Amino acid sequence: MKTRAIVTVAGWEDRFILSSMDLLESRKPECFLLYYYAEFEQITRPQREEVRGACGREGVVFRDVQLRYGDPVFTWKRITSSLTGLDVQGRGVLLNITTMPREAIWTALWMLQQLGARVTYVYYEAQGYNSEWLTRDPGMPRLVLKMSGSMMFGAETVLLVVTGYDTERVEQLRGSYEPTVTLLGVQESSETDLKRNKYPHLQQFGTSPGVKLFGVDAFSADHGQQAIQKQLAPYLGRSNIVMTSAGPKLSAIALYKLHCLFPETALAYTPSGEINREYSRGIGKPYSGDLVTSDSGPVSG
Repeated sequence: MKTRAIVTVAGWEDRFILSSMDLLESRKPECFLLYYYAEFEQITRPQREEVRGACGREGVVFRDVQLRYGDPVFTWKRITSSLTGLDVQGRGVLLNITTMPREAIWTALWMLQQLGARVTYVYYEAQGYNSEWLTRDPGMPRLVLKMSGSMMFGAETVLLVVTGYDTERVEQLRGSYEPTVTLLGVQESSETDLKRNKYPHLQQFGTSPGVKLFGVDAFSADHGQQAIQKQLAPYLGRSNIVMTSAGPKLSAIALYKLHCLFPETALAYTPSGEINREYSRGIGKPYSGDLVTSDSGPVSG
């Protein structure tokens, strides 16, 4: 099926340009909808202009829409209104989540489903990441508009975080929601690997009361959805559940699908106060999938 539109958020990493060029060539969309954040307007300007030029050469309609990282209401309105104007009902839309913040991913997925689009997604790995730091100084967590769940008065709060190396963000989340139970999903292929202490920075949480570490493989076919659902099962229907992804980007897809299955759960996002401008280098293999099914995996570039 022909791709009506490619939708993504502008970034300054190599893989933003490289993935955009790859998708323009392979998917040949009718439209390229590019969001960019006002706070990063200057740093992403050269990359945005490069994509604009490539779209012009390929005869692809190019639209760019400004968002505000610090204003979730403004951003939600911009994303939903711009997608509404695309005429996507029953048509193919490809969401390139590679450089998209999770809040934007969830908002776009929600709106595209409301519009009846046939949604696929793709994520490109980087060849390497900065070894010193990626993000720091997290802001206050916030529930995602239209995906904030149904809170039960007097019930305990369960916080589920798919995490990586950013323990500061985990602490921020726990301090904000004060959960009775914290479920920390760590990028692992098995519980056995988890016990090998490959992530010593997270062991502090494993010894805290009410905290459980479990393994998640975000690069598996379902991006860890079954593993996460297994952890949630004892709390569904009797606890207030807040979920967020602060680890591998593909886990955001699994959490969105779980929220669709259990709309009483809430999705939360913690903005980063500072993002390393040398976050990553190069581009690796892409992972793609369909929003409705869980079948996904590496695809040829």
